[in-house]
Amino acid sequence: MANWNGFILTQTGQNLLAKAEEGKRLTFTKIELGDGQVQSGQDITKFTKLINKQLTVGISSVNAKGDGTVVISGIVSNASMKTGVWVREFGLFATVEGGSEGLFAIMMDTAPDYLPALTEGKAPITVDYNVVMGIGNASDVTVKVDPAGLVTVEALNEKLAAESEAREKEVNILSCSLAEFTNSLRLLKEKTEALQGFIVEADLTNTQNYPFNNSVKTLALTGDKVRLNQNYTIIVEATQVIDGFLGDVVVSDKLLNGFKVAYTGSAKSAHVKCYVQGGND
Repeated sequence: MANWNGFILTQTGQNLLAKAEEGKRLTFTKIELGDGQVQSGQDITKFTKLINKQLTVGISSVNAKGDGTVVISGIVSNASMKTGVWVREFGLFATVEGGSEGLFAIMMDTAPDYLPALTEGKAPITVDYNVVMGIGNASDVTVKVDPAGLVTVEALNEKLAAESEAREKEVNILSCSLAEFTNSLRLLKEKTEALQGFIVEADLTNTQNYPFNNSVKTLALTGDKVRLNQNYTIIVEATQVIDGFLGDVVVSDKLLNGFKVAYTGSAKSAHVKCYVQGGND
């Protein structure tokens, strides 16, 4: 089950916002999906591209929600995929007038969903990815709409075809208040920087033969590490994988005083570092 950790604004995104504040128009252009994993010492804010891009998703619709936000949607199908993808990375790209396109914001998934290739199933699959952004009423921020996204869905999904007339009315260049939009992103950035977090380390062992695995282990949170709520994020880095492959690292059963972590591969053991953020607001 997907467990996205929330958007992190990149340095490129901050630079694009700065140029937008000088009067240049900011435009969102596309979404990219990947299966890469963050390694120890990597600073996500310095990323200029995904770790391992697998799919490019055109922006297919823009829905104003009436509450000061807009949902930017990208719809991907597996019709042309030759291999399946574990979707761990989500990148939102943007540009300012007269400038080049760059990675605006990124989020990672510690419990990714698997998007199978068409050859792995009996029918085509479409997945709708949505990004919620704050908006206002001025004409400083726009969204670049990719009509090809709608054509793909119409060919694969009769329901979306029936809604195409309403979607066409919604898919327009939207005017946004740069002041409100910038403030929302700054709040997001400040909250991200405020989540200093801490690290919990553990050795996981597996005594079963693949595809079976009994590496699950409960990691306790004690003292000042106990969370006030379960809305905390866990990013896991695996090191010292011994005798086999790691597979996927899965976090489950989050409680105020602990959580469970395991890997799915054939390795006999692995050392993990769990970066815990949030849960105290």
